[in-house]
Amino acid sequence: MQQLKNLNVKCFKNVIRTVTFVGGGNGTHVGAAICGLKNINVRILTRKAHEWNDKLKITFPDDHIKITKPMEMISSSPSEVIPGSDLVIVSSPVHCYSEIFDNIIPHLDDNASIGVLFGQGHVGLMAKQIMEKYNMRTQSIFSLKFIPWQAKTIEYGKHAHLVGSKKILELSTYPGYAFNTISKHMNTLFDMNCIQVPFISQALTTSNQILHPARYFNEFSKSTQALPISSNIYGDGSLYTRMDGPSAAIIAALDSEIIRIKELLEKEFPAIDFSSVKPCKQRIIEQYENQIDDARTLKTVFNTAKMYRKSKFALIHKDGGVFPNTEHRHFQDDIPFGLCVVKDIADRMGIKVPVIDHMIMWHQNLMNKEYTTGDEYQILNGKNLRETGILSSYGFENGKRGLVDFLMLDFHKKKNIVNQNEVLSLLNDIKASGRSPVFCFDVDRTLWSFTAEECDNFNQSDVMIRTYPDVQYILKFLKEHNIAITLASRTWNPQRMIKYLSMTGIEMDSVEKPQMYPTGLGRYTNTHHTRQKIKHFQELGKYFELDNIIFFDDDDINIQTATEMDITSVSTSNGLHWEHIIKALKIFKSK
Repeated sequence: MQQLKNLNVKCFKNVIRTVTFVGGGNGTHVGAAICGLKNINVRILTRKAHEWNDKLKITFPDDHIKITKPMEMISSSPSEVIPGSDLVIVSSPVHCYSEIFDNIIPHLDDNASIGVLFGQGHVGLMAKQIMEKYNMRTQSIFSLKFIPWQAKTIEYGKHAHLVGSKKILELSTYPGYAFNTISKHMNTLFDMNCIQVPFISQALTTSNQILHPARYFNEFSKSTQALPISSNIYGDGSLYTRMDGPSAAIIAALDSEIIRIKELLEKEFPAIDFSSVKPCKQRIIEQYENQIDDARTLKTVFNTAKMYRKSKFALIHKDGGVFPNTEHRHFQDDIPFGLCVVKDIADRMGIKVPVIDHMIMWHQNLMNKEYTTGDEYQILNGKNLRETGILSSYGFENGKRGLVDFLMLDFHKKKNIVNQNEVLSLLNDIKASGRSPVFCFDVDRTLWSFTAEECDNFNQSDVMIRTYPDVQYILKFLKEHNIAITLASRTWNPQRMIKYLSMTGIEMDSVEKPQMYPTGLGRYTNTHHTRQKIKHFQELGKYFELDNIIFFDDDDINIQTATEMDITSVSTSNGLHWEHIIKALKIFKSK
């Protein structure tokens, strides 16, 4: 399959006059009711249009009830409802998104936006695939990482219940620069601010895709027979409020595997902001802190969370008892478009996820599907794999090549907050003392997260996504303030390093007297110098005073060498960041 192309959105609808909700679920009930209390035209597209009142009731967390103004239109026909909509918001199970997009995207106006209330798996790619199918190039796509509220339906088509609200919305967009406009729309509609997160953070959510599998597995894996109806598994509150210790322990294990994936992604691709991928307990507390009575453990969080008190298992009655309903979104969303997607990312990063493997195995057997095979169900190659939302389903290559291409689709460089006035003040103080600092940087593992000589086929995307996010801002700042910059690298392949530096915008004519050559023993040649950068510093000493050099390196032996040669040095074990610049200037100023 050919890889998806970028959208070519040139402008957006800056004012929201008409919003359309698609689907008849809890999210549509609450979302449409909230918008129906504002000066906005609200439409609803649902298969059961005849069951809806034109005015909705909504009960708020304090039990106060309000009634909306009439909906502008309620219909089951996309051709009636979608044209004229500035913003289309889909609220449905994840596994239904693709079919829904196929039905409504052809009817979108130019420069309209379409998105979902809950983004799990690669929902953005689903929409992009349909956009490309119909050659729709001017519309934008968005996805909220989590539904803004804990939403329930009191009476279908008539009465919504807003159980609890989140503090802030996490929003992803295609193209990435659509964020500013769409975030304003979300604030207008829901009175909630947004932060921008990459789409991959939605695939790695520590929410439904680990909560539901853990709960079903713990309650139903011990028997193949129907379970008797009991308060533990039946009725309001059964899913979360009555959670036991073993369920919480399984959730914690799944949670740890996702956080491990996040940590290794963060290490290899530092330009991407993965900070929104948070441990489950931390995430819930941040989202619903004032609605939780006991936050000691995962179990107590769920047992005392007011916003979860209505959540229940999806069951079918059979043989005098109950079985899990495998047609429900708890299965159809959270395995093929949940844990299978997570495992795919893990496989591409070379990470083992045995608890995720176990959950997929048990659920696929219950669903009569095959997503994984192997002695430990660790191989993602089952006969039903094409029914999942993994990256190859959207035409991406296997391995890290496809992962990088996906990450670059909504690439917006991570930015760290820094007080540049502090940096400038330190520089001015140093210059006033008559000294002229020279900034000298190591390259591999300092400016980027890889070693150039070991990576012989990188393209610009590969390099950019692995370059530490502050690097270009730091170098630009130093250049604007006429600070000399040089490099000292022990690379065995300087030409490749120069090529990769150029891909980041660093040209050699902007670097003064760079020292890029090997020392020590190596596979190409043995040099007359030990692996330290003694020769590099001696050569730099021919052009600069060594005590005017400020040196940055991830290798402690090079930091030690620089210090012994009277060079101000700072270790960058996690890559170069603004904090290292400030620390170095303070040390340099005090000498």
